[in-house]
Amino acid sequence: MNTPVDSSPDRIRLPEAAQPEVSLLLPTTNQAEALEDCLRSLAEHLPPQVPCEVIVVLNAATREVQSVVERQFTGLQVLTSVANLGVAGGYNLARTAARGRFLLLLHDDVVIGPGWLEPLLATAAVHPAA
Repeated sequence: MNTPVDSSPDRIRLPEAAQPEVSLLLPTTNQAEALEDCLRSLAEHLPPQVPCEVIVVLNAATREVQSVVERQFTGLQVLTSVANLGVAGGYNLARTAARGRFLLLLHDDVVIGPGWLEPLLATAAVHPAA
């Protein structure tokens, strides 16, 4: 189920490009604090010049995880599975909604820093068959 997330001004905004170059796929189940840190790092360090979308899969997620997504962030595309599909299944569900040229698979406990995405895209441009 695809659930729109309210865009209240007090929430942290993640990018939601009309035509994303990169779709960031993020399944999550029960690590609310880690997910919050992950999404905050994406909000802070996604390069503004790269059109991105963030797709979160609530993979039989706990209420705490759902609360992080519903109350603290906007700009996310949220998919819900009542059954835990596992990490691979969560990525596959997210992939069905992804519109980006590139799919970037993230775990919900990843915290990224500045300058992390640009080298990946540069490498893909130099080695398009990779």
